[in-house]
Amino acid sequence: MIKVFLLMLTNKYITILDEAEALTAALDSAPQSSLVVVFPDKVDSAIAIIESRKSKMSL
Repeated sequence: MIKVFLLMLTNKYITILDEAEALTAALDSAPQSSLVVVFPDKVDSAIAIIESRKSKMSL
């Protein structure tokens, strides 16, 4: 299955085939206080990526 990451802030669409890379790219490019919606196939991996970034994120 192809994972698609849409960077809509610049009206630029990027296809990222790896789910972990797509999630990382989405989180890296999201403006502070924005909402990133994820529908992962590998839920445990997605949670691990998000958990590892908690210290970098401010609520």
